Amino acid sequence: IKMRIRIPVIPGRNNTVKNMEETGKFIESLGDVVQGIDLLPYHPYAGSKYRIFGLPYPFAEGEGLPDQDVQPFINVLIDYADVTVGG
Repeated sequence: IKMRIRIPVIPGRNNTVKNMEETGKFIESLGDVVQGIDLLPYHPYAGSKYRIFGLPYPFAEGEGLPDQDVQPFINVLIDYADVTVGG
């Protein structure tokens, strides 16, 4: 069975090159079952859903993660599998 690894990229949580290097090592340990990696840049769209249900939104409101901020992570992860942004 092949699988795609989907990685939300959240500022202040996991948006570091070191984190992506460690993630890449983990992906490598999975062997040839990994078909590809989807990087999912943070966007604030879920904030309104939290408000509807009266729940605190655990992430900062504001702009999403710009594409240029994701490029260093693509550069790291491309050594482990095909990488796409979004998904």
